[in-house]
Amino acid sequence: MCKKYAFLCLWAPLLLGLLLLVACAPQNQSSQLKTPAAANVIATWYAQSYDFFFNTSHTDTQNFAKALNESLALTDSKFSSSTQALSTKNTLTDSLNSKTENPAFVAIKKQLRQQFIAHQFASFGDIYLSQSDLMFTQQNPQWASYIQSLTALGETVDVFTQGNFEIYAANDTSGLFAYKRMQGNTRAFIAFNFSFDTHELPLPFGFMASTKVRMWQSDATKIQTFVTSQALTIRPYTAVIVIVG
Repeated sequence: MCKKYAFLCLWAPLLLGLLLLVACAPQNQSSQLKTPAAANVIATWYAQSYDFFFNTSHTDTQNFAKALNESLALTDSKFSSSTQALSTKNTLTDSLNSKTENPAFVAIKKQLRQQFIAHQFASFGDIYLSQSDLMFTQQNPQWASYIQSLTALGETVDVFTQGNFEIYAANDTSGLFAYKRMQGNTRAFIAFNFSFDTHELPLPFGFMASTKVRMWQSDATKIQTFVTSQALTIRPYTAVIVIVG
């Protein structure tokens, strides 16, 4: 049989191997759409965060903080060797430009989406967008610039991808939520204000005055570098990232 079809007998195994190699090769993905290779705790974290930012009244920050901490506690054990595709939501293309809603409500929805994207970046070191949202940013320079401001911030430090994580503020009364990322001498403090009031920026005990910081704000994304001389503030429905070191 093989004498008659010597050519096929010789090359068939090689061709089969080549086909399997192509089929198993990783597909190219946008950096904003990539599936995390980390444990599927990230998928749990994303789902919990999305639900809190968009499906609650933001008066339950303490339970939100508890849920995220419980997710992180599983990172080194149950989820350490498993992977799971991240199911992203349409966070930008969900009636952001609706003309039938109250303008003030639409403005808050936009601010919540800004906060959620900032939370993704500060928590994952990346921004995960659905295909629909990715196309939206390509057609909307304002959102493209917003996302670029965060990625530019991340290019200066590795703390958002490799730093330890610690929640230090979750206040249901004031609507404030904050955590920090730490790596070596670098610290990043990330805070969210879910109220209509301007508050003093929550910072952990021991934060020193007269400290050189870099500060990013979701409603004024140009990165500021300065030495603190007074208490920092966080405006209504905004996110703030302060980097020291």
